Amino acid sequence: MASRLWRAWCLLLSALMLVAWPTGGAAQDDEAGLEGELIPPELLSSVDPVYPADAMASDVEADVVLQIDIDVEGRVSNVVALELVYYTYDDEGRAQEEVRAVEDDPFGFVPPASAAIAEYTFSPARVVTEEDAVGERIPVRVTWRVGFVIDYEEQVVEVPIPDPEIEGAEDVAGSIDSDGAVVLSGETVLRGYRTPLAALVVEVRGAGDNEGLIASAVTDDAGRFAFRGLPPGTWQVRIEAAGYDTFEAEEEIVPGERTEVRYFVEEDSRGIVVSRTVEQAPAREVTRRRLEVTEIQRIPGNNNDAIRVVQNLPGVARPSFNGGDVIVRGSEPDETQFFLDGMRIPAVYHFGGLRAVFPSELLSEINFYPGGFGAEFGRATGGVIDVRTSEARPERVDGHVDINLFDSGAYLRAPVSERVHLEFGIRRSYIDAILRPLAPALGLNLTTAPRYYDYQARLVAELGDRNRLSVLVFGSDDRLDLVLDDEEDLDPQFRGGIRTTIWFHGVQAHWTTDISDTLQNRMSVQVVGNQFAAAIGQELFIEVPTTEYAFRDTLTWTPSDAVQLRYGMDILYNDGEIELNLPRPPKEGEEPLDFGATEFLFGREDVSIYEPSQFIDGRITPVEGLTLLPGLRMDYHRPPERWSFDPRLAARYALTDAVLLKGSVGSYHQPPNPEETSSSFGNPNLRLENAIHYVLGTELQFTEHLRLSVDGFYKDIGNLTSRSSELVERDGQVVPEVYNNGADGRVYGAEFLLRHDFDGRFFGWIAYTLSRSERRDAGESNWRLFDFDQSHILTMLGSYRLPRNWSIGARWRLVTGNPTTDIVDAVYDADNDTYVRVPGVSNAARTRTFHQLDVRVDKRWIRDRWTLNVYLDLQNAYNRMNQEGVSFNYDYTEQADLTGLPIIPALGIRAEF
Repeated sequence: MASRLWRAWCLLLSALMLVAWPTGGAAQDDEAGLEGELIPPELLSSVDPVYPADAMASDVEADVVLQIDIDVEGRVSNVVALELVYYTYDDEGRAQEEVRAVEDDPFGFVPPASAAIAEYTFSPARVVTEEDAVGERIPVRVTWRVGFVIDYEEQVVEVPIPDPEIEGAEDVAGSIDSDGAVVLSGETVLRGYRTPLAALVVEVRGAGDNEGLIASAVTDDAGRFAFRGLPPGTWQVRIEAAGYDTFEAEEEIVPGERTEVRYFVEEDSRGIVVSRTVEQAPAREVTRRRLEVTEIQRIPGNNNDAIRVVQNLPGVARPSFNGGDVIVRGSEPDETQFFLDGMRIPAVYHFGGLRAVFPSELLSEINFYPGGFGAEFGRATGGVIDVRTSEARPERVDGHVDINLFDSGAYLRAPVSERVHLEFGIRRSYIDAILRPLAPALGLNLTTAPRYYDYQARLVAELGDRNRLSVLVFGSDDRLDLVLDDEEDLDPQFRGGIRTTIWFHGVQAHWTTDISDTLQNRMSVQVVGNQFAAAIGQELFIEVPTTEYAFRDTLTWTPSDAVQLRYGMDILYNDGEIELNLPRPPKEGEEPLDFGATEFLFGREDVSIYEPSQFIDGRITPVEGLTLLPGLRMDYHRPPERWSFDPRLAARYALTDAVLLKGSVGSYHQPPNPEETSSSFGNPNLRLENAIHYVLGTELQFTEHLRLSVDGFYKDIGNLTSRSSELVERDGQVVPEVYNNGADGRVYGAEFLLRHDFDGRFFGWIAYTLSRSERRDAGESNWRLFDFDQSHILTMLGSYRLPRNWSIGARWRLVTGNPTTDIVDAVYDADNDTYVRVPGVSNAARTRTFHQLDVRVDKRWIRDRWTLNVYLDLQNAYNRMNQEGVSFNYDYTEQADLTGLPIIPALGIRAEF
């Protein structure tokens, strides 16, 4: 395996170096995200546009909205006109507004506006991080509004003046009389959310005796503004900015008094938003699907859960019957690991995949790595889902309450001080309350119907300028207890229903320290107690209680923009036990055996798992446009007391600003399941399962919001655990081998993701996966399909914002049916008085093709201090009865389809404040 890996490394590096010649710029890495605080550009100098003479003579005014690109020197590099609004006046002096296409400009406002703004100069935009207080200069793209206004009265030019009377109002005061007192002050906030709005221009115009007087002020970071020296009387207030609806108000200035106001400004329903284009360091993995949480909650079929969107991405197979499994590139579900802020967690979904165990509001991003991930992650041969929480400090108390068909939940954030804030979340389902009245019609006797809850509590504290502490307490609990009607038809050992309990409760803490400007350390610890317990009838059961202790420490050194190195330790210790009385579960590709004809496992065994590891990786830019991402991970696994060494290499090359080439190759290992290495139930001498991931792809940026990602992949899998009927000598005794590592596998295919980022109105993507996953069992020469192979996976989804705060979205999926094994015959077992099935060739058949449409409609009402959102998430809109499996009668002479859920209208109400 090592020689194959070394040859692949050499081929990949050679291919990339052949094209690695500087081209004058690096491509934007849209999926890497903006790290650090963006310091926007400031206007240093401007040029007044030339007012068109015909427009002046005709008393026509206008606003021109332009999109401008500002380079790293603060110069305007590109100007594009977006919108044109004409203003004329009737006989009574009332303004008439007319929105026009930029090409429909008879008075010629667009050319002088574009020419003037091209002469503007700005201070460069910068990204400030904890490591770099000065900040790296970056190019940005903003929208800018140029107004053409005819002024007939002489006006005093306003000058920003510090105002000591208003906290936080420095440099935001506009004036008519610079020596006068502050007579009007206040703040601007986003309507419905109360978020302070900075850098808005607040303009006041006099009326009556003050007609012709104009002053303006710019809001500060806290949204504050103030005006000096306004004469008493009536003043018209106007706030107009790209991205927001025009706000107008009327204020009365009273002699000797100061008027204090709060203005609630609403987002622009037309979707004119400020956007930014930032050059970022590339991701450490070749294929990372990074998802922002804000908009993806609206994806149909996800019930407001951002984490569930992963199941709509390329490379992810559809789980059966709305299951919660994440099946990545044909791998078994337990070959994909889940992480919360870099720490492994037992699960991210409640049973059935109906809900994620963490609320979307706690999260900042979801990183999904379908393969080829870096040395930071290990103990997995499939994929990785790394959920990252947001540690941004709230400016005020905010949160939400959500009530829908399945559950109700609440979430709250509150600042304690300038450096400390708290967060709380809780959710509880009531599916049991809904199903209980329907139980007789469904043939169920529910003791405890499906029920789940989860909770979170977190403290985030800034400890000085160089230290940050985050502590999160979390938990999840799922329970099911049902009894079937007509149990007299069942064997006595199966009577008594089905009971399942899955819970975990834990705490994790992170301490981040900036040792110097180039050196940072992050230490994390976690303790999680969890239990899985299931019982069928009165005799069959399994209980697996465990406690996992985890420690991770990562030291990051960034001596320059071209080099970054990381060294980390990652230690897991798991202490628990297994107690069971069950038939031996089938392995991958095997049909479940009839209870009367299979081996039973009975007993109790302590389980102790110890897995220390170290990793080192880097990001190196040897020439402009080329980034190399080498890594090495070393793990020890007990059981089965074996080492693994996993070298990995990824490379990304920006061929042009719009074309990125990428490739990776790496080694991955994963230990067998604990029950498979048990001395009582399995084989303690099993080896580690291994895989080599090969990935080659490209990313194409067509427009600012539209891009295409294409990835070809091949996964070579070895040492797969397989059933064995051989006898071996162990500890001086001849015993059944039970399992061995005689099977291998391969997965290959291509993934396509055409993605349109949110542009103020629309976002969505088309994801298509073409793949084949095969396994060769021990002693066999022919390949067969894996249980989770799905040749074609097509997902098309999108969401569109309509006027008046409506939005509509849809998701349509078309997926190849799951592999299945036909039953070709049945044999009567006289000893047990039952029929035993005779399976055909393993996974030689498939269920029928799956397709389903989900639709979602949202309506939002915005109030000054809160918003109300009512949504209908219609799942399986055209009521497709998709085949999920087959059931048989007692002697296997008749069969019927097992189908998925019918149409489900999930109505919900969500209030945010």
